[in-house]
Amino acid sequence: MSHKIKPATDLRASRSRRALLDAAIELLLVNPSASLSDIAQHAGVGRATLYRHFESREALIRELALESLTMTDAILRPIGDAGLSARETLEQGLTAIMQVADRFHFLLFLWYFGDDDPELETIYNRQLKDVYRLIERGKQEHSIDSSLSSEWIVSLIDSLVYAGWWAVQSGDLTAEQAGRHATQSLFNGIAAG
Repeated sequence: MSHKIKPATDLRASRSRRALLDAAIELLLVNPSASLSDIAQHAGVGRATLYRHFESREALIRELALESLTMTDAILRPIGDAGLSARETLEQGLTAIMQVADRFHFLLFLWYFGDDDPELETIYNRQLKDVYRLIERGKQEHSIDSSLSSEWIVSLIDSLVYAGWWAVQSGDLTAEQAGRHATQSLFNGIAAG
C-alpha cells in the first residue's frame, strides 16, 4: 500500500521544491537579503518544507546557481553546435537567453556565492571561455570590430541581457522583442541608419 502512496508524495515534494526554487529567484532578484522564511512564505510552503529541501540559505542559492548555469547550457549549447557564423550564434543566443534572463541576471547579481564553489566556478568559467572564443571568431569573420577588447564586448553582452531582463520583467517588452533589441544594439548600436 505504501508503494502506491509514494509517487504522490514524490510528486508533492517535487512540486514543493520547484515552487521554492521559483519563489527564491523571484524574491532574491528584488530583495537579495530575503530570508528563508521570506522565501517559504513567497512560495506558499511552510518553513519545515523548505528545510526538508534546503538546509540553509547558501544551499538554496547554490542550487539556484547550478540550475541557472545548467539551464543556460541547455539553451545555448544547441545554438553553438549548429555551425552558424559567430554573428548568427550571438544573435540567436541573445534572443534565446532572454527567455531565461532572470536566471542570467541572478547569476550576475549573486555570483559572489559561486567564488568558493569549484563545481559552479568550473561551469561558469567554461561558459565564459565559450563566449570569448565566439567573440574572437566574430573578429576573424569580420562581424565584430577587432579594435574592441573582448572583455568590453562580454561586459556589453552582460549589460544587454540585464537590460532585456529588466524590460521583460517590467512588462515593457516580450522576451523575443528584448532579444531583437539586444541584437540590434550589439551589432548596430543606437544610431539611426
